[in-house]
Amino acid sequence: FDSSPVLAVDETSILAGKVDTALVLICCGVTSLRLAKRTISHLSSRQASVGGIIYNAVDPSNHEYPYYNYYYSH
Repeated sequence: FDSSPVLAVDETSILAGKVDTALVLICCGVTSLRLAKRTISHLSSRQASVGGIIYNAVDPSNHEYPYYNYYYSH
């Protein structure tokens, strides 16, 4: 399922508690670390199983993420 942002709509965290696992999408350069931590904490408080984090919109030319180029070039 795809859903609305966790902290914006209460139904999202309710839905996350009803599925086997939830994936959290974090947008590089947009989602702050504080907001990401709040999202995961909120999901955990609703007994949602967070199975992973998807970190998208990473700029491969940005040298702050050296492993990005390594994994996609091998």
